[in-house]
Amino acid sequence: MTTVLLVVYLLSCGSLLLYGLNCYVLLGLFVRRRTTLMGDPPRPATEEEWPLVATQIPLYNEANVARRLIDAVAAFEYPNAKHEIQILDDSSDETRAVVDEAAAHWRERGKIVTVVRRERRTGYKAGALREGVERSRAEFFAVFDADFVPPKDFLLRLVPHFIQDPGIGLVQSRWGHLNRGDSLLTRAQSLGIDGHFMIEQGGRAGNGLYLNFNGTAGIWRRTAIEGKLGAWKLNSNHRKKRAVPSRGASAPRSANGCSRPTREAERPSGPSPKNTGWRFRRCSRGFRASARENKHPVGSPCLFLWERPAGRWYCLVERACGLRRG
Repeated sequence: MTTVLLVVYLLSCGSLLLYGLNCYVLLGLFVRRRTTLMGDPPRPATEEEWPLVATQIPLYNEANVARRLIDAVAAFEYPNAKHEIQILDDSSDETRAVVDEAAAHWRERGKIVTVVRRERRTGYKAGALREGVERSRAEFFAVFDADFVPPKDFLLRLVPHFIQDPGIGLVQSRWGHLNRGDSLLTRAQSLGIDGHFMIEQGGRAGNGLYLNFNGTAGIWRRTAIEGKLGAWKLNSNHRKKRAVPSRGASAPRSANGCSRPTREAERPSGPSPKNTGWRFRRCSRGFRASARENKHPVGSPCLFLWERPAGRWYCLVERACGLRRG
């Protein structure tokens, strides 16, 4: 029994050591490229040069926060003729009335607002996103969960990254926090999320390593969604999306992480099962599904040898914990 406990202890210590060393490596990579990560590319000079963008808002019984997000997206400083607001509403409660009222309000003010409702919630959030892509002519798709409040210049700051580099298939922005100081729990979550986006995601994006989509507050290029990466996957608890380095790729397949722009979001502030336990279980539930479905090696012959094991482990763990079912 003592031997077994000793082995478990040593394995735990070894795992923590490797994780800690990985954090230091990512910190070094972030420092190496921090100047390029902090800059904004030039914006188009005329309204005609801006591409058509659809902002997708997947909802399911989010009556308390739905109107706040819809109003924030409708306030985007982007040409009205080039911006479509897609409200993907699978709700079965009073959220439907809130959505209809908000959609009518902004249509009267010249906004293009589309409400998409399905008879069955096939695929949950992933199914709603796929339905929205099929119904839109947009070249780019921004995605926001209901607890986010994006700033007015979100599209103005992120879309130019795609214009500057046609090889970029995804831009993931950094998350902010509406209620960082509410409790010890929110402060702890904010600290971990800040480290993830600033150091981990920034280090990976700046050095051409694997970068995942965190499920919200990002923009996808249509060809990346419909191309070799595959459409939104519906048969598991996670959304099957992988962003890979662009070396040797013929289609837009690379990812970019923006360290400066932040999208404010609320964190679970209490230990109640509804606010905390349920959300945490939802974040981690996709791990087993990812483990079952990612049995084959990740990457291509164009990747350096040292990137392959890191990519396999990253896609297994980070994608499972970061890509949640809505």
